[in-house]
Amino acid sequence: MTKHRLIALIVMLCVFGCALIAWAQSAKSTYGVTENGRFQLLQGHCTEPTSKGSFDEYRIFRIDTQTGDTWVFLTGLDGNGKLVNCWLRIGN
Repeated sequence: MTKHRLIALIVMLCVFGCALIAWAQSAKSTYGVTENGRFQLLQGHCTEPTSKGSFDEYRIFRIDTQTGDTWVFLTGLDGNGKLVNCWLRIGN
């Protein structure tokens, strides 16, 4: 009986150790900055001022997690009526 308990204890410790290692690696990749996860896309709410007051709008923002630079995704028509989609850097 003691031999079986010892084997069960060793197996439980191995399973616990593997789970702990897996958790530590997932936490490192989630919170550490890597090239694969360098940019984050966020949806944000902003108020646009106009000559007639202001209007609320939802926008998509891209944040560089290494430098802190931020861009906003804009879509609209240029002077020739052509559809334009682009990222516009905002801030400093």
